[in-house]
Amino acid sequence: MDILKIIFAFIIALSWIFSQVIRVQLGNGLSLNILDILVGCVVATRIASLIAKKKLNLYFKDNIGKGILLFSGVAILSLVWNSPSLTFQQFIISGLYIIRWSSYAFLFILMREFNHIDKKQIKQLMFVTGIFFLVIGYMQFMYYGDLQNLFYLGWDEHMYRLFSVLLDPNFSGIFIILFLLFIVGKRLEMPVYPLTKEKLLLSVLIACTAGALILTFSRGAFISLVFAFTVFFFLIGKKRWIFIIIGIMLLIGIVLSQRFYIESINPFRTFSSYARLMSMREAGEMFFHQPVLGVGFNTYRYAQLRYGFRDQVNIETSHADAGTDNSFLFVLATTGIIGFAVYVALIITILSDIYKKFREERQIYDALVLSSVTGLCIASLFTNALFFPPLMLWMWIILGTIDYKKRDFSVRSG
Repeated sequence: MDILKIIFAFIIALSWIFSQVIRVQLGNGLSLNILDILVGCVVATRIASLIAKKKLNLYFKDNIGKGILLFSGVAILSLVWNSPSLTFQQFIISGLYIIRWSSYAFLFILMREFNHIDKKQIKQLMFVTGIFFLVIGYMQFMYYGDLQNLFYLGWDEHMYRLFSVLLDPNFSGIFIILFLLFIVGKRLEMPVYPLTKEKLLLSVLIACTAGALILTFSRGAFISLVFAFTVFFFLIGKKRWIFIIIGIMLLIGIVLSQRFYIESINPFRTFSSYARLMSMREAGEMFFHQPVLGVGFNTYRYAQLRYGFRDQVNIETSHADAGTDNSFLFVLATTGIIGFAVYVALIITILSDIYKKFREERQIYDALVLSSVTGLCIASLFTNALFFPPLMLWMWIILGTIDYKKRDFSVRSG
C-alpha cells in the first residue's frame, strides 16, 4: 500500500508534467510516455494482487465501477468486431489504447483504498503541480511563442499562445480551468475573516491562473469556463458571481480585441472552426455507415484512411488524426450507439452520484468536482478532452479524492 501511494505521488508530481514532453515514438502511430507507463504498471500490479486474493469483484459493486467495466468491455467488443478490416499491428496498437483508458479509469477505483489524510496529501500534490504548470506556461509564453519547429512531430503550429508542457493551448486552457476551480474552491473553504497571508497568496494565484487562461486564447476553454463556474456558483449559492464572471469575460474580450488581427488569437478565426466542423462531419459519416459498434475503439486513425478522409502522409505522426474534435462523437464513431449509450450513462452516473453527495453534505469540494466534470464535458464538445491522458488523470484522481462520510465505498484489501 505504501508503494502504491509513492507511485501515485510520483505520477502526480512529476510524470504528469512531463507526459507530453518526454515521450517515445515507437512508430505506426504508437507512442509511450512516462505517465502511461507508470499508470499501467501500478494498475496492472494492483489488479494482479486483487485477482490473487479473489477480491477484484469487490471494486465494481457500485454503478461507477460497473460503468467503467462495461464501457471497457464494449470498447473491446467494437475492436474485435472490426478486426477483419485491421492489420494485426493496427489491432494490437488499438488494443493498447483500450488498456490505457481502462487503466486511467481504474485509478478512481484504487483511490478508495486511501484514507482522508492520504487524499489530503494527494490534493496538496495536485496544488503544487498546478503551480508548476503555470510557471512553465508563463515562461513558455515569454520565451517560446510558437510550435512551428515541432510540426514534424505531429504538433499543430500554435503561435503567440500559452500552451505550457501540454504543447497545445486548448488542452492547456482546459487544465487551467480545472485548476482554477480547484484553487477557488480551496479559497472559499476558508473563513472570510481574518485576512491571512495564505488567503492573500491564494487570491494572487487565482488572478495569475485566470491570466494564464486568457493567454491560451482558447475559445472552447472560455465557453467551458462560463459553464463550469455557472454550475459551481449556482451550487454554492453565490449566483451573482455568475454575472460577474460573464461581465469580466466580455471586458477582457473588448480589451484584447485590438490584437484580433493576429489569426491564431482571433476568436472569430474561421480556419480552425471549419476544420472542427469537417472533423465532426467525418465522425458522423463513419457512425452512419457503422452505427451499431462503430469503426472500432481507437481505430479512428485507420478508419480515416479507409474512408478516404486522409492519405498516408503524416497519418502515423499527426496527433490530430487519432481522434475527432468532439469526445462524444469520437465515442459514437468508434463504438457505435451501444458504446455511446454506455459512456453517456457512465458520465450521467458520475454527475448524479456527486450531486447526491453534495445535496447530503453541502461540501464545497463536492461542488467543485461536479463543476470540473461538467466543464470537462463542455470542453470535450470542441476538443477531445475526455480522452486526453493528462486530463483523464486529473479527472479520475479528483473524483477519487472525494470523501464519502455517509456512504462508505472503500474496500480494504487486508
